[in-house]
Amino acid sequence: MQENESRQQERLFALHQDEYSSLKAEQASRIGFRDNLLYVTLGVVGGVCAYAVKKPEHASALLLIPWACFIYACCSPLASSYDSWIYVPAEEKSA
Repeated sequence: MQENESRQQERLFALHQDEYSSLKAEQASRIGFRDNLLYVTLGVVGGVCAYAVKKPEHASALLLIPWACFIYACCSPLASSYDSWIYVPAEEKSA
């Protein structure tokens, strides 16, 4: 009986360890996506500024900068306060 319980505990520990590893891998991929999205946004803003400064008649291109920032804000996992309150009702339902 004791041996059976220790095997179950080992299996449970291995299961939790696998879950933890997969969650850490997902977290790393989200961080990479967030960082890459930030660099793309900075590149877009820089490109639009360079395009608008090159010729005065292209100044209306500066109107694209708020849209690039808005897309970054919506797609970025940096909006963790938004993400966190979405998951609260799901946690309350499962409890």
